[in-house]
Amino acid sequence: ILSQTNKELKDVMIEQLVSQHGFINLEVLTLVRFETERKTEVGQEFFKMVTEGKIIPADMLVKMLRKIIYSGQKQNKFILNGFPEMIEQAQEFEKECAKISAIFFTNNEGQGVVEIKSNTLSQFTIDSLFQKEFRLKITDSWDYKRFTEMLGSKTYFIFVTGTWCSGKTMTCKYLQSNFGYHVIDVNQAIEEC
Repeated sequence: ILSQTNKELKDVMIEQLVSQHGFINLEVLTLVRFETERKTEVGQEFFKMVTEGKIIPADMLVKMLRKIIYSGQKQNKFILNGFPEMIEQAQEFEKECAKISAIFFTNNEGQGVVEIKSNTLSQFTIDSLFQKEFRLKITDSWDYKRFTEMLGSKTYFIFVTGTWCSGKTMTCKYLQSNFGYHVIDVNQAIEEC
């Protein structure tokens, strides 16, 4: 779950997913801080990198998350709170740990605006997943309406995709019950045609 400006909606979503659906909330920055404070091996590496002004690489974050996720618990539903922030982190996580079922993105356009993207991540940064493709134009030829259309800051439909047992059904039911979305099963619709 990533939050651009609407932290309240993010907190509500996390609380509901934890209390109603049994997810475990992993707040990645807090986990990094705990590892650093406990002076674990990975925590000392984090501290060294931060003091040198370097960004913690994706493989180190995923190594920490993998250790937590596969620590012997029988739980298989996790919220990666504030992660991934870059496409490299998402790709590393999917390569070394597990598939990402969905990305929830909260913004400041009202309590009910949530965008979900599937795990077919291919853009350089996660933020670019939430924008429509810009075409090269001279700035003064755009009016404000055209500019906001191209931003893709709002969605009226959501595609939820994934492999078998990846959380698609639960995600759709959550969106339907909490945000009033109408769910259409594409496979069922094709069969009916």
